[in-house]
Amino acid sequence: MTLLKPASDDLPEIGPVLNDRVDREQFDAAELVIVLSHFDIGVIDAVREHPRGSRRSPKLRLRGERGEFLLKRRAPGRDDPRRVAFAHDVQRHLAARDFPLAPLVPTRRSRQTLVRYQQHVYELFEFVQGRHANTSPNQTAQAGRALGMM
Repeated sequence: MTLLKPASDDLPEIGPVLNDRVDREQFDAAELVIVLSHFDIGVIDAVREHPRGSRRSPKLRLRGERGEFLLKRRAPGRDDPRRVAFAHDVQRHLAARDFPLAPLVPTRRSRQTLVRYQQHVYELFEFVQGRHANTSPNQTAQAGRALGMM
């Protein structure tokens, strides 16, 4: 498995996905194999840590034959399956109305959008390239329009 090279989003290139850093939660190999086996995303040829958001919620950016994806393990306290399912219902509702968001990837068998493994909850999204807002009046107005659409 190769690592993705740094892209225009300025994500740093990292060493192995499984490392001994303690500042962020990490996935382990068995966990990844089991969780990713639930999704039909094809052969994965590149993996990169996605160090954004909560340090207690590890995320990986995956590239494979069916596109780029973001795998997320929900942080403890934010991993109640009913709350996650409700959030996914809201996302599906918005997506059906052409609201711009990262699409959820359903599991191959049950077509659910979350996977429970051991005590954790996982979700997989199609990866959407983004950037930080610069708080200019134009971007602030765009954010307001997006909230209005929602």
